[in-house]
Amino acid sequence: MCGIVGYCSLKQFYTTELSNALDVIDYRGPDGRGAFESNDHQVHLGLGHVRLSIIDLSKESDQPMWTTDGQYCIVFNGEIYNYQQLRDKYLQGVEFRTSSDTEVLLHLYIKQGESFLDEVLGMFSICIYSKVDGSLFIARDQLGIKPLYYAFDGEQLFFSSEIKSIGQFDPKLTKIDKDCLYEFLLNGFLYEPDTGFKHIKKLPPGHWIKLDKNMQFELQRYWIPTAHGQADQNINWAKEIESSIKSHLVSDVPVGLFFSGGVDSTVLLKFVENVKPLLFKAEPDEVKQAGMSSDVNYARMIGKHWNIELDEVESKESIKSTEDFLEKVESLAHMTEEPIADFTFIASLDLSKRAKQRGYKVMLSGMGADEIFAGYPRYNLVKHQKFFGLLNKLLPLPLLRLSKKFEKKAERFKTFFRYNELALSYTSTIGYFSPEETSRMLGRDGIKSYKAKLNQILALFPSGISDMKKVMCLDLYGFLSHNFLVADKSSMLCSIEMRVPLATHQLFEKVLSIDDNDLMDHKRSKKILKALLADSLDNDIIERRKAGFNPPLDGYIRRLGSVKLGEVFDSNGLYQYLERPFIEQIISDHFDKNVNNTYKLYQLLYLSYWLKAKKE
Repeated sequence: MCGIVGYCSLKQFYTTELSNALDVIDYRGPDGRGAFESNDHQVHLGLGHVRLSIIDLSKESDQPMWTTDGQYCIVFNGEIYNYQQLRDKYLQGVEFRTSSDTEVLLHLYIKQGESFLDEVLGMFSICIYSKVDGSLFIARDQLGIKPLYYAFDGEQLFFSSEIKSIGQFDPKLTKIDKDCLYEFLLNGFLYEPDTGFKHIKKLPPGHWIKLDKNMQFELQRYWIPTAHGQADQNINWAKEIESSIKSHLVSDVPVGLFFSGGVDSTVLLKFVENVKPLLFKAEPDEVKQAGMSSDVNYARMIGKHWNIELDEVESKESIKSTEDFLEKVESLAHMTEEPIADFTFIASLDLSKRAKQRGYKVMLSGMGADEIFAGYPRYNLVKHQKFFGLLNKLLPLPLLRLSKKFEKKAERFKTFFRYNELALSYTSTIGYFSPEETSRMLGRDGIKSYKAKLNQILALFPSGISDMKKVMCLDLYGFLSHNFLVADKSSMLCSIEMRVPLATHQLFEKVLSIDDNDLMDHKRSKKILKALLADSLDNDIIERRKAGFNPPLDGYIRRLGSVKLGEVFDSNGLYQYLERPFIEQIISDHFDKNVNNTYKLYQLLYLSYWLKAKKE
């Protein structure tokens, strides 16, 4: 895992800016740093790299890496899990200087061109420069696990693993895109390829860019999930998942496991050997305040049952005051770069710090399993929307709000059935503001362009699949994308590579080929993963209600109070973008206890700090 930066310009060299761009992401690669510039083909070119050494720790694997004839160069962020098999299959006779996956990628591209991506398994963002014809080739992995940002204006291309590096070349590139605020307010994140900045995009998952010496820009999709004909009921899931997990263990440094005791990390634990599980323990008071339960005791039971010693890790990120909370939200607005109002970033960062302190560079995570194997209740809502539609007619909103369990979800449940379009209905299951509320806050209606964007994404995927699978595919560009970004940014801030063995494009394609009922029914989610544990764990452990952990935002917002919230919104400049009267009504309704608006107020608080940070 590393960080890459580059530029290609018809105007000038950016020597100082390239160095600065590497400086601001040095935590992504504390083990090595390199850069080069050239003026071949009358084009100014620069590539830079910071290295977190994991495979082939020698200096020979530092980047930028050139072929021995000096004609091709690569910078690469990520890991390729089948690079040894690809080397043996296609590169017999090639004389390698290293045992790295980087060198294999370089020679595969030279031999096969962009088609080499068809068989690559891993997480990656890659840039390869050909001195032969002056072209750049840039690619991102199939699921978008690794980020790649770029800005292109016809005369110049800038790209990097992080947005802040692109801003070093020209601060004007990080101008806020006000048109994205509507989408952010609906979801708490942005669907690919938008970033919240007018001139910066993400290279979408499963896409590549080619740029020739004349600055002709080509963007192509090389992968999209496909359903393989009729439902396949004969997949050996134990074999497929074990193979995926074990392939993710390739490393020349120790590998650890983020273990919670939940289904996903327990499946990982079952199939790994010589990997230390780290059990993260939140403070009991915070778990109680959040209205959650804890999986810690279940995790200990599983460890004892399998005779596996757990390394229990105490949370160090306790928030004791309103000032602590505001500082955390402000720091979060800087660290996410994109507008991502996900407070679990703080816990992920804390856990990565603990792993780093224990000497790890690589950690396995169950991230992505909920999206790949149908683990979210909202998928159940989509799958059984006719049944829930009947309940919607029978249960008025005030009655739903009486339940503590559904208090914050009742409004979203009702909104789901307000629309006839899947994209809008599904949006209501993710965000907390309705399209009507969002339009009132912004003083304009952005629903038409938002619907067009989501329907354009849905059109990429196989026709004829169920609504449930459609929204799972939609999450690839949205909810899963935002989760991957949280994982990447929070772990890399600590120089930790996070791997996600249960989230691969191969597994996702197989999931699309089976019947919905084999994924989930009205009582059980993630049936495939749970079945893998049935032979070794009691059913009450496997089928218990998912605990998870959400921060106690109710208490944080309550302690801030209405006056302080209004002052922060005002001082951060939120009302320069959103309508004051409507937001003041949201505050008033919450603190008058008319309705629980905790998540709405938190999202507005985060947005105010994000807008403030980007204006600075």
